[in-house]
Amino acid sequence: MSYSGSLLAEPVSESSVRLTWKALEGCESYHVFFRRENNSYKKINTTTGLSVVISGVDTSALCRFRVCGVDKIGRLITVGETDNSAMIKPVKLLTMGSVNLELAFDKSARLKADNKLRKLSPFSAFFPNKVPDCDWLSDMDLVKTAGDYLSRSDAEYFVLDFYGSVVHRTAKWNDTFVTETEEFLKSDYFNSHKEYYERLPLYLPEDVVKPLMDIFAAKLLSRFSHDKIILVRFALPKYYSVDKHIRVGGSHSAVNDYIHRLEDMFIGLVHPVVADISRGYFSDSEKSTRTETVMDRFYFARLAKLVEDVVRNGVAGYYNDGEDINIQFDRLIYYYDSAMARGFYNVLFDKNSAAGKIMMQTSREFVCENRELLMDITRRGWKTIHDAYVNTDCGDNRTLKRTLKVLTALERGKLSAVSFSDVLDVMKKNERIRRPLQKAVGAELEKNLGRVIVITEKNFVFLLKAAYDMWSGVPTDAVGERVDEYLKICAQIPVDIWGSCVSREPMNRSTVACVDKYIFKNSPVWAFDDPIPVSDGFFDNAERFGSVWRRTMTEEVFKRKAPDMIRQGIGKWVIVDFYDLSSQMARYRGGCFAVDNFIMRSDYFADISGDTELFFLDAQNDEELILSAVDKTAKLLSEKYGGRIILNRVRLNDRYRDMDGNISPLASTETGNVRTAQKVINMSEERFIEKTGCYVIDVTKHCISDDSFPLGGAHPAHYEEIYYLTAAAYVDYIVREQPEQRIFDKM
Repeated sequence: MSYSGSLLAEPVSESSVRLTWKALEGCESYHVFFRRENNSYKKINTTTGLSVVISGVDTSALCRFRVCGVDKIGRLITVGETDNSAMIKPVKLLTMGSVNLELAFDKSARLKADNKLRKLSPFSAFFPNKVPDCDWLSDMDLVKTAGDYLSRSDAEYFVLDFYGSVVHRTAKWNDTFVTETEEFLKSDYFNSHKEYYERLPLYLPEDVVKPLMDIFAAKLLSRFSHDKIILVRFALPKYYSVDKHIRVGGSHSAVNDYIHRLEDMFIGLVHPVVADISRGYFSDSEKSTRTETVMDRFYFARLAKLVEDVVRNGVAGYYNDGEDINIQFDRLIYYYDSAMARGFYNVLFDKNSAAGKIMMQTSREFVCENRELLMDITRRGWKTIHDAYVNTDCGDNRTLKRTLKVLTALERGKLSAVSFSDVLDVMKKNERIRRPLQKAVGAELEKNLGRVIVITEKNFVFLLKAAYDMWSGVPTDAVGERVDEYLKICAQIPVDIWGSCVSREPMNRSTVACVDKYIFKNSPVWAFDDPIPVSDGFFDNAERFGSVWRRTMTEEVFKRKAPDMIRQGIGKWVIVDFYDLSSQMARYRGGCFAVDNFIMRSDYFADISGDTELFFLDAQNDEELILSAVDKTAKLLSEKYGGRIILNRVRLNDRYRDMDGNISPLASTETGNVRTAQKVINMSEERFIEKTGCYVIDVTKHCISDDSFPLGGAHPAHYEEIYYLTAAAYVDYIVREQPEQRIFDKM
């Protein structure tokens, strides 16, 4: 029996169910909807009663029912949802491995897991030699009764992963092996017999693990046929989640390589059914412990669904053949805002597909409202938004049709094919479309007016209208005069940035200034060196760099374009920060450049990493190099901007505020020792102030790092929001008033 809201489901026979619900005020009839597994809901019945019997229900699959009342004007009001889980006889599994197996199956209607053996190491549990004189009879590992339990089990399938063999490592005990569990290490038996204990390496050498794997495989095959053994391949993921926020973790290559070797060895002996999904999912930092990584709930849903498919269909040799589309969209919607803010598009969807392009340029709300349609577009495999638009029946959904129409026009470079009012309406509902629209309008105006037009949030709608006037036949000269007059009246001051997010994020909050050139990861220490030589085609394929912007930025760094970008820009002011001097540096082909976690995760860096040497600058050993570079930077900027230079001082943090508001130590992976890095920054800032007499904004010293920073979470230079708002206010005041005061260090 299952109950949800005001809807009751009660089995009537082996293949039929009775749905009963309470009357809704104002509703005289009710629609009954049915959904099997991953299909969409379909209406199967309409009744004026409050009960209906549904026949032919598949008891091997989870089926869902929804009842909606129909009010006097035809609106549907949901009564409730329920399923047929009470009718399903679960398949019993015996597990061995990590906690992820236990968590994946504990809520499944079709699977019931026996986890008695789960925490035992496969290399000790079935080893024939018992621990001598052990009176701890409840420990199946020590007295070697795990094999008997396996033989007597009524489970239909055996499910394992080898991450468990890393979490529950194997130790030597006299002439046998034992599982090194926390309970065992704290036991009286262990403390009184320690002399027999020998700790083994976490990664067992092949000459040790191979005979143990042979014993394990033979024992399993004596009880289960190979098509009843499911190996869940596992790899610690590079991304982890903090609630709905996506974070980047450290490198797990050593442990993943070891797990992979064990899996391959096991597959060669047993030829099991293989499920391989973990690399596409995130771990859950809130559930993970110091010793064991726990995956997120979407991984559990996918693993349970995959194993359910295996046991229902009786397949052999099964490998993951693609993500379940319903779980994919559940996950995408859940993490959408974080992925969009941090540029993690590829970890959630294919941005080269029509559905991916649509989702990237709309909003989480749009994806939720049009989920079924976007799922259908994904299934059909369309690559262009135009294909989706011309082949989709939008019905009476005018908002959807208008959105696809505008996106198609953008994609085909024909924005003039849609109306100004349509663009405004779509832009109002979908903030993410503004950037591609601004790019398209900027290119059109630049081509026709013959000069660069800086587009900002403030002037965009006017310039969009100017482009439409031009397309409608208004003479170009008249449009140009109108644009010039408007920009003089409502002008924002163009400002260049040479620095990092410490300066860029305040500019994003400015009401007076707008960004022209943004020179990022182009460390002043190396900016005046000779270009770094690269092979032909090195800068092809933006995917190798993570995005078109990251590829462009890398090319600017390698070709030492920063000085020319400064000379050729139209910015009236420049904002500088020296955060990048604290970053890790890479030496490659005689040149150097700054790196961060994003760069080190990219395919292009993986290609060259074998030829690179990583290091950090040191204020004492590299003093002459650093000061010389700062002097060159100061000279270049003074010649271009005169007294219109602002330095954003950077104070690195070693503590941060987490999502719960707690203050915790910050383990930095980018800046090495914070104190050493701070000395490099301080020395550079003081020399720059001396050489330029610039304005100084010095408020990062008042702010702690904050894990809620949307573009990367906790980091020594990711501050509380109050910093960005305060710095933005100072920027606005300085560029507008050009005051006599030079230093601004109050919150």
